[in-house]
Amino acid sequence: MMATLCRLKREECRHTKHDSVFSKWEILIGPSDWEDHSLGKEGVQRYRIHNLPNSSSCPGLYELGVIASPTEGGRKSLKHDSEEIVVVYLGQADNVRTRLQQYGRFGGHLDRGNLIPSNERPGLFREIFSRGYSIIFRWAPMLDKKEAEKKEAELLRCFDYAWNKVGNGACRRDEILQKLGSKASRRVHIFPRKLKVWKHPIFGEKAGITIHSSVPIDEQKGLFLPNVFKTGKFQLRFVHGNNDLPEHGICGVALGDGSVCRETPSLGRKRV
Repeated sequence: MMATLCRLKREECRHTKHDSVFSKWEILIGPSDWEDHSLGKEGVQRYRIHNLPNSSSCPGLYELGVIASPTEGGRKSLKHDSEEIVVVYLGQADNVRTRLQQYGRFGGHLDRGNLIPSNERPGLFREIFSRGYSIIFRWAPMLDKKEAEKKEAELLRCFDYAWNKVGNGACRRDEILQKLGSKASRRVHIFPRKLKVWKHPIFGEKAGITIHSSVPIDEQKGLFLPNVFKTGKFQLRFVHGNNDLPEHGICGVALGDGSVCRETPSLGRKRV
């Protein structure tokens, strides 16, 4: 009981020590995506599949959140004030992309599972959509599922995620709705609020635990960085640069037009 009482409510922590290993926030489902898809509107997807990078088809952690500001159909960049994001759920999977697709299509256990009595309120996702908010996500790659499970357990010992139930406690859906409502009501005072944020040293103290991931993410492209681990036949090795190029490199000799030769050099021969 004491450990539970000492945990931080995740939605109260604007900055965390594990931020650096996670990708940027992306929209998973907009407030009208499911409804528009069910109505058969042309060109409408059930969720934002284009926001799921192919590199997320690997073991990893993910956080789900709710964005408390309008996103103009999902076209608005999520590089906005992190105070608009309410983080509600933590999970892990051996294939993050597949798991996020499950949430995108049906909401998974969070919208129709045993957390929600079928004869009472709507699912968690549907209740969020009914109020005009979007479900967002970010993720962090891990070497394998075992490491992902370990880091998930460490984070759950530190933070109370409002929508987590297993090993976490009761689902705090009403607290999240209240917090989202209070954020919406304060939006008319954007400038004074932002001025107050800038007065904080380093924009607020970071909470929680530090996670050192051996599989970093390229924030610009949502892909793995060039210097990542690749599994060889006998051991792990680093690969540098463009993975589309042969492992033994290119010729590199300067050509007359100012470019360099990108042909693979013949083994045992030197170019002069």
